[in-house]
Amino acid sequence: MANKILVKFEKYWDAIHGIMEVACVLDPRYKMCLIEYFYEQIYGSERYEREIERTNKTCFALLHEYQLELSTGKGVVGSSNISSSQLSPIRVERCCNGMISMLG
Repeated sequence: MANKILVKFEKYWDAIHGIMEVACVLDPRYKMCLIEYFYEQIYGSERYEREIERTNKTCFALLHEYQLELSTGKGVVGSSNISSSQLSPIRVERCCNGMISMLG
């Protein structure tokens, strides 16, 4: 029975975790630090780097798609005070010191 539940969970997780990753990255409280911290715990050091790279690619692909829509006039034009230098990934040590100590 446990195996059946695990198979169902894996199927659900494969379908939804990409959406949840992007939502977490876009949340100004967490950015990439929460994903980095928990993926290392979940996947271990071998798979962790691949999962982080996949998450980065997904986020940058969405950003690229949004930029294309703006350049063709299909997107909503608005103002932003975020410069392109602020879009680079932020490491756990810089953004989550307090959060990680709370989780520990």
